[in-house]
Amino acid sequence: MIDKTQIETFVAQRPRLIRLAYRYLGSVTDAEDVVQDAWLRFTEAKDVRSPPAFLSTIVTRLCLDRLKSAAYNREEYWGPWLPEPLVDPFSPGEEAALDISFAVMRSLETLTPEERAAFFLHDLFDMPFVDIAKALDKTPQACRKLAQRARERVQAGRRRFLPDAARLQTFLDAFQTAMETSDHSHLRALLAKDAECISDGGGKVLAARNIVRGADHVTQLLVGLGRKVAGSNQAVDLRPAVINGGPGMLLMLDGRLDMSFSFDLDETGAIATFYMVRNPEKLTHLQ
Repeated sequence: MIDKTQIETFVAQRPRLIRLAYRYLGSVTDAEDVVQDAWLRFTEAKDVRSPPAFLSTIVTRLCLDRLKSAAYNREEYWGPWLPEPLVDPFSPGEEAALDISFAVMRSLETLTPEERAAFFLHDLFDMPFVDIAKALDKTPQACRKLAQRARERVQAGRRRFLPDAARLQTFLDAFQTAMETSDHSHLRALLAKDAECISDGGGKVLAARNIVRGADHVTQLLVGLGRKVAGSNQAVDLRPAVINGGPGMLLMLDGRLDMSFSFDLDETGAIATFYMVRNPEKLTHLQ
Protein backbone atom coordinates (compact mmCIF):
# COMPACT_ATOMS: atom_id res chain seq x y z
CA MET A 1 0.00 0.00 0.00
CA ILE A 2 1.26 3.47 -0.87
CA ASP A 3 1.69 5.65 2.20
CA LYS A 4 1.47 9.41 2.50
CA THR A 5 5.21 9.79 3.03
CA GLN A 6 5.97 8.08 -0.29
CA ILE A 7 3.62 10.40 -2.14
CA GLU A 8 5.03 13.53 -0.49
CA THR A 9 8.60 12.43 -1.16
CA PHE A 10 7.92 11.73 -4.82
CA VAL A 11 6.03 14.99 -5.36
CA ALA A 12 8.93 16.92 -3.83
CA GLN A 13 11.49 15.12 -6.03
CA ARG A 14 9.50 15.10 -9.26
CA PRO A 15 10.67 18.48 -10.68
CA ARG A 16 14.33 17.46 -10.27
CA LEU A 17 13.68 14.01 -11.69
CA ILE A 18 11.95 15.49 -14.76
CA ARG A 19 14.93 17.72 -15.38
CA LEU A 20 17.36 14.86 -14.81
CA ALA A 21 15.54 12.66 -17.35
CA TYR A 22 15.23 15.58 -19.76
CA ARG A 23 18.98 16.17 -19.62
CA TYR A 24 19.52 12.58 -20.66
CA LEU A 25 16.85 12.36 -23.35
CA GLY A 26 16.19 15.88 -24.65
CA SER A 27 12.50 15.01 -24.73
CA VAL A 28 9.87 16.34 -22.35
CA THR A 29 7.39 13.58 -23.11
CA ASP A 30 9.98 10.82 -22.69
CA ALA A 31 11.22 12.41 -19.46
CA GLU A 32 7.70 12.40 -18.04
CA ASP A 33 7.24 8.75 -19.04
CA VAL A 34 10.50 7.76 -17.35
CA VAL A 35 9.61 9.57 -14.12
CA GLN A 36 6.21 7.89 -14.09
CA ASP A 37 7.90 4.50 -14.45
CA ALA A 38 10.26 5.44 -11.62
CA TRP A 39 7.25 6.22 -9.42
CA LEU A 40 5.80 2.76 -10.02
CA ARG A 41 9.08 1.13 -9.05
CA PHE A 42 9.37 3.37 -6.02
CA THR A 43 5.99 2.21 -4.73
CA GLU A 44 7.11 -1.41 -4.99
CA ALA A 45 10.48 -0.93 -3.25
CA LYS A 46 11.09 -1.91 0.34
CA ASP A 47 13.37 -0.42 2.99
CA VAL A 48 14.63 2.50 0.85
CA ARG A 49 17.31 4.31 2.88
CA SER A 50 17.56 7.42 0.70
CA PRO A 51 14.52 8.01 -1.53
CA PRO A 52 16.16 10.86 -3.56
CA ALA A 53 19.20 8.70 -4.37
CA PHE A 54 17.00 5.69 -5.08
CA LEU A 55 14.74 7.62 -7.45
CA SER A 56 17.62 9.30 -9.27
CA THR A 57 19.29 5.92 -9.78
CA ILE A 58 16.10 4.42 -11.20
CA VAL A 59 15.64 7.38 -13.54
CA THR A 60 19.25 7.05 -14.69
CA ARG A 61 18.90 3.35 -15.48
CA LEU A 62 15.64 3.88 -17.34
CA CYS A 63 17.16 6.73 -19.35
CA LEU A 64 20.24 4.68 -20.24
CA ASP A 65 17.96 1.93 -21.56
CA ARG A 66 16.08 4.45 -23.68
CA LEU A 67 19.26 6.02 -25.02
CA LYS A 68 20.56 2.66 -26.17
CA SER A 69 17.33 1.90 -28.02
CA ALA A 70 17.12 5.41 -29.55
CA ALA A 71 20.76 5.70 -30.62
CA TYR A 72 20.06 4.71 -34.23
CA ASN A 73 17.24 7.23 -34.60
CA ARG A 74 19.47 10.07 -33.38
CA GLU A 75 22.19 9.11 -35.85
CA GLU A 76 19.70 9.31 -38.71
CA TYR A 77 18.32 12.71 -37.68
CA TRP A 78 17.86 15.19 -40.54
CA GLY A 79 19.69 18.47 -40.00
CA PRO A 80 20.80 20.04 -36.70
CA TRP A 81 19.36 18.46 -33.57
CA LEU A 82 17.87 20.46 -30.71
CA PRO A 83 16.03 19.12 -27.66
CA GLU A 84 12.30 19.55 -27.26
CA PRO A 85 11.79 23.05 -25.85
CA LEU A 86 10.94 22.85 -22.17
CA VAL A 87 8.60 25.67 -21.21
CA ASP A 88 8.91 25.17 -17.51
CA PRO A 89 7.60 26.59 -14.26
CA PHE A 90 10.58 25.57 -12.14
CA SER A 91 12.10 28.10 -9.78
CA PRO A 92 15.34 29.97 -10.58
CA GLY A 93 17.05 28.22 -7.67
CA GLU A 94 16.90 24.96 -9.59
CA GLU A 95 18.49 26.42 -12.68
CA ALA A 96 22.08 26.33 -11.42
CA ALA A 97 21.93 22.70 -10.35
CA LEU A 98 20.03 21.42 -13.36
CA ASP A 99 20.95 23.82 -16.16
CA ILE A 100 18.83 22.98 -19.21
CA SER A 101 19.86 25.86 -21.47
CA PHE A 102 20.19 24.89 -25.12
CA ALA A 103 23.94 25.52 -25.00
CA VAL A 104 24.38 23.03 -22.15
CA MET A 105 21.95 20.54 -23.69
CA ARG A 106 23.98 20.56 -26.91
CA SER A 107 27.13 19.97 -24.87
CA LEU A 108 25.46 17.04 -23.13
CA GLU A 109 24.55 15.59 -26.51
CA THR A 110 28.27 15.05 -27.18
CA LEU A 111 28.63 12.83 -24.08
CA THR A 112 28.21 9.09 -23.91
CA PRO A 113 25.29 7.84 -21.79
CA GLU A 114 27.75 6.60 -19.14
CA GLU A 115 29.50 9.98 -18.97
CA ARG A 116 26.17 11.70 -18.38
CA ALA A 117 25.17 9.18 -15.73
CA ALA A 118 28.39 9.49 -13.74
CA PHE A 119 28.34 13.29 -13.96
CA PHE A 120 24.66 13.70 -13.05
CA LEU A 121 24.62 11.25 -10.17
CA HIS A 122 27.78 12.67 -8.60
CA ASP A 123 27.47 16.41 -9.25
CA LEU A 124 23.70 16.75 -8.99
CA PHE A 125 22.79 14.17 -6.39
CA ASP A 126 26.06 13.90 -4.42
CA MET A 127 26.15 10.14 -4.92
CA PRO A 128 29.53 8.58 -4.02
CA PHE A 129 31.46 7.03 -6.89
CA VAL A 130 31.30 3.68 -5.09
CA ASP A 131 27.51 3.69 -5.46
CA ILE A 132 27.66 5.06 -9.01
CA ALA A 133 29.99 2.19 -9.92
CA LYS A 134 27.34 -0.31 -8.80
CA ALA A 135 24.67 1.44 -10.85
CA LEU A 136 26.83 1.53 -14.00
CA ASP A 137 28.66 -1.76 -13.46
CA LYS A 138 32.04 -0.05 -13.60
CA THR A 139 34.87 0.68 -11.15
CA PRO A 140 34.75 3.83 -9.00
CA GLN A 141 37.93 5.06 -10.71
CA ALA A 142 36.34 4.68 -14.15
CA CYS A 143 33.23 6.54 -13.01
CA ARG A 144 35.37 9.37 -11.66
CA LYS A 145 37.04 9.77 -15.06
CA LEU A 146 33.68 9.66 -16.83
CA ALA A 147 32.35 12.44 -14.61
CA GLN A 148 35.45 14.56 -15.11
CA ARG A 149 35.21 14.42 -18.91
CA ALA A 150 31.52 15.30 -18.76
CA ARG A 151 32.14 18.18 -16.36
CA GLU A 152 34.69 19.75 -18.70
CA ARG A 153 32.31 19.57 -21.68
CA VAL A 154 29.42 21.08 -19.73
CA GLN A 155 31.59 23.90 -18.37
CA ALA A 156 32.41 24.81 -21.97
CA GLY A 157 28.69 25.05 -22.73
CA ARG A 158 28.11 27.29 -19.74
CA ARG A 159 30.30 30.00 -21.21
CA ARG A 160 27.13 31.21 -22.90
CA PHE A 161 24.72 33.44 -20.96
CA LEU A 162 20.94 33.59 -20.98
CA PRO A 163 19.33 36.93 -21.84
CA ASP A 164 16.84 38.69 -19.63
CA ALA A 165 13.41 39.94 -20.68
CA ALA A 166 14.78 43.41 -21.49
CA ARG A 167 17.36 41.96 -23.87
CA LEU A 168 14.68 39.90 -25.57
CA GLN A 169 12.56 43.03 -26.06
CA THR A 170 15.55 44.92 -27.51
CA PHE A 171 15.96 42.18 -30.08
CA LEU A 172 12.25 42.18 -30.95
CA ASP A 173 12.30 45.95 -31.43
CA ALA A 174 15.33 45.76 -33.75
CA PHE A 175 13.75 42.86 -35.62
CA GLN A 176 10.53 44.83 -36.09
CA THR A 177 12.48 47.83 -37.40
CA ALA A 178 14.31 45.63 -39.89
CA MET A 179 10.99 44.23 -41.11
CA GLU A 180 9.28 47.59 -41.52
CA THR A 181 12.09 49.78 -42.87
CA SER A 182 14.61 47.36 -44.44
CA ASP A 183 17.19 48.89 -42.07
CA HIS A 184 19.07 45.86 -40.74
CA SER A 185 21.78 47.81 -38.94
CA HIS A 186 20.19 47.75 -35.47
CA LEU A 187 19.52 44.03 -35.70
CA ARG A 188 23.00 43.32 -37.06
CA ALA A 189 24.59 45.33 -34.24
CA LEU A 190 23.06 43.02 -31.63
CA LEU A 191 24.77 39.93 -33.07
CA ALA A 192 28.21 38.60 -32.31
CA LYS A 193 30.49 38.50 -35.34
CA ASP A 194 30.44 34.69 -35.27
CA ALA A 195 26.74 34.40 -34.41
CA GLU A 196 24.97 31.15 -35.29
CA CYS A 197 21.41 30.12 -36.02
CA ILE A 198 20.39 26.52 -35.36
CA SER A 199 16.99 25.51 -36.72
CA ASP A 200 15.56 22.06 -36.07
CA GLY A 201 12.90 20.96 -38.54
CA GLY A 202 13.66 17.26 -38.36
CA GLY A 203 13.08 16.94 -42.10
CA LYS A 204 9.35 17.45 -41.53
CA VAL A 205 9.07 21.20 -42.08
CA LEU A 206 11.21 23.84 -43.79
CA ALA A 207 14.40 24.57 -41.84
CA ALA A 208 18.07 25.20 -42.62
CA ARG A 209 19.85 21.90 -43.37
CA ASN A 210 23.02 23.18 -41.72
CA ILE A 211 23.89 25.64 -38.97
CA VAL A 212 23.92 29.20 -40.38
CA ARG A 213 27.05 31.05 -39.27
CA GLY A 214 28.15 34.68 -39.36
CA ALA A 215 26.28 37.81 -38.33
CA ASP A 216 25.42 38.87 -41.88
CA HIS A 217 24.05 35.47 -42.86
CA VAL A 218 22.07 35.13 -39.63
CA THR A 219 20.58 38.62 -40.11
CA GLN A 220 19.50 37.75 -43.64
CA LEU A 221 17.95 34.48 -42.44
CA LEU A 222 15.98 36.15 -39.64
CA VAL A 223 14.67 38.95 -41.84
CA GLY A 224 13.76 36.51 -44.57
CA LEU A 225 11.91 34.31 -42.09
CA GLY A 226 10.04 37.29 -40.68
CA ARG A 227 8.93 38.49 -44.10
CA LYS A 228 7.79 35.02 -45.06
CA VAL A 229 5.66 34.78 -41.93
CA ALA A 230 4.28 38.29 -42.44
CA GLY A 231 3.34 37.48 -46.02
CA SER A 232 1.67 34.16 -45.23
CA ASN A 233 -1.76 35.77 -44.64
CA GLN A 234 -2.00 33.90 -41.34
CA ALA A 235 -2.78 35.40 -37.96
CA VAL A 236 0.57 35.85 -36.20
CA ASP A 237 0.81 35.69 -32.42
CA LEU A 238 4.13 35.94 -30.55
CA ARG A 239 3.83 34.70 -26.99
CA PRO A 240 6.61 35.25 -24.45
CA ALA A 241 7.65 32.11 -22.57
CA VAL A 242 10.40 30.77 -20.32
CA ILE A 243 12.14 28.30 -22.63
CA ASN A 244 14.85 26.06 -21.21
CA GLY A 245 15.43 28.41 -18.33
CA GLY A 246 15.53 31.71 -20.20
CA PRO A 247 13.24 34.20 -21.99
CA GLY A 248 11.98 33.11 -25.39
CA MET A 249 9.00 33.26 -27.72
CA LEU A 250 6.39 30.88 -29.06
CA LEU A 251 5.30 31.73 -32.63
CA MET A 252 1.65 30.92 -33.31
CA LEU A 253 0.20 30.94 -36.83
CA ASP A 254 -3.59 30.85 -37.00
CA GLY A 255 -3.61 29.54 -33.44
CA ARG A 256 -1.18 26.70 -34.20
CA LEU A 257 2.26 26.56 -32.62
CA ASP A 258 4.78 26.87 -35.45
CA MET A 259 8.07 27.44 -33.67
CA SER A 260 9.82 28.06 -30.38
CA PHE A 261 12.52 30.69 -30.49
CA SER A 262 15.26 31.65 -28.04
CA PHE A 263 18.87 32.77 -27.99
CA ASP A 264 21.90 33.08 -25.74
CA LEU A 265 24.64 35.68 -25.34
CA ASP A 266 28.42 35.70 -25.35
CA GLU A 267 30.57 37.29 -22.65
CA THR A 268 30.17 40.76 -24.21
CA GLY A 269 26.36 40.60 -24.21
CA ALA A 270 26.10 40.09 -27.99
CA ILE A 271 23.70 37.44 -29.29
CA ALA A 272 25.76 34.31 -29.89
CA THR A 273 23.27 31.65 -30.96
CA PHE A 274 19.64 31.52 -32.02
CA TYR A 275 17.69 28.32 -31.39
CA MET A 276 14.60 27.60 -33.47
CA VAL A 277 12.62 24.41 -32.96
CA ARG A 278 10.13 23.78 -35.79
CA ASN A 279 9.93 19.99 -35.81
CA PRO A 280 6.20 19.50 -35.09
CA GLU A 281 6.89 16.30 -33.14
CA LYS A 282 8.97 18.34 -30.69
CA LEU A 283 6.20 20.91 -30.21
CA THR A 284 3.29 18.53 -29.60
CA HIS A 285 3.60 18.72 -25.81
CA LEU A 286 3.18 22.51 -26.00
CA GLN A 287 0.07 22.60 -28.19
